[in-house]
Amino acid sequence: MTLEEARKADPFYREFEVFESHFLNLRTTWTVFHAFHQVPENVVIINQAAPATFNEIGRSLVEHLLVQLGRLTDRPIEGKLDCLSVRKIVDEVDRCLADQSRFIPEPYLFTERNPGTAIPPRAERDREFRTKLEKFRDELKPILEGVHAHRNKRIAHLDFDHALGANEEPLPKLTFGDIEQALLLLS
Repeated sequence: MTLEEARKADPFYREFEVFESHFLNLRTTWTVFHAFHQVPENVVIINQAAPATFNEIGRSLVEHLLVQLGRLTDRPIEGKLDCLSVRKIVDEVDRCLADQSRFIPEPYLFTERNPGTAIPPRAERDREFRTKLEKFRDELKPILEGVHAHRNKRIAHLDFDHALGANEEPLPKLTFGDIEQALLLLS
């Protein structure tokens, strides 16, 4: 089977393709934010030129980042929606690993990242892939809890108790390092 035939036969190929385009949009937003607010020379210029305007642009970019990151990491089913998210893809890959007759995308991903390298036996490949997925989930989970809390209570919705200060439990702390770590894990 050629690489192109494998892609056409792969039920996940289109999902990965669409997910990747949304992820690239997220990376672009992060790059713009970083250029405006994390490069010291730019911060000095921005604070001299139009601090209020750039503060609002920065706030909007952060909110946009959190919405995008939240969308890409939503649960597979949100209410009535069937979401294309990394969590859905991970669940689907898990089902493929459990059902040995189903094709999984790892062979061509492995080949593309390591051209000319022989693909290891399926059982070994599946164990390695599952281990990577479990590590990925474990490392991403605490960051996503913060992202989703901010998105759901402050950005996408205005949580009543949080907005009025009646909720004594503050939203989880979320740093720029957390966002960068999530982006690294997703790439």
